[in-house]
Amino acid sequence: MKQPQPAKAPPIPPHVEVMQVQAVISRFEASGQLIPPVAYLKSQLPQIPMDRWGQPLPLSIAKQERFDRMMAVFTRPVERVTALLHAGSLDTIEANTIRFGHPELYAQLREQVIAEMADAGPPLPQWSESVLGVFFGRDAAHVYVDDQQGEKPNPVREFAGKPPLPTPADLNSESALRSH
Repeated sequence: MKQPQPAKAPPIPPHVEVMQVQAVISRFEASGQLIPPVAYLKSQLPQIPMDRWGQPLPLSIAKQERFDRMMAVFTRPVERVTALLHAGSLDTIEANTIRFGHPELYAQLREQVIAEMADAGPPLPQWSESVLGVFFGRDAAHVYVDDQQGEKPNPVREFAGKPPLPTPADLNSESALRSH
């Protein structure tokens, strides 16, 4: 986190079919085992557009890439979020996926990040401060000070700032939007 420039970004996540994820969630529901991570995933599934004959259409490029990023974090939360943190490219979608989809892993990773902040010491580079703000859902300096003073953190809310770097969906969608 103390490096002047972020590390290399992790690879773009593989394409995931929404219909296949819906089928898996349906099997969990049928068995009566809708565990909290799967319930969170169900609440975040994008709405599948239908054509006039009732057949599913593909998601837009931006929605599909957001879904792919969410699924990459959902399936490998600690590895993916750690790589995104060090690359300075963690987005609110990914931060919320680990925070609400895997809260126990988020708590562990949160402790590791706070320890890493303590080891690095202030001041942190701007890219690092930005990505930590997205991860914590608030200014990273406040999280560190509250943790050192033993105060309970405020309830997590959506980070009001912009992601530190453009997301893959933003990069692909921008050119498509300009061409129309």
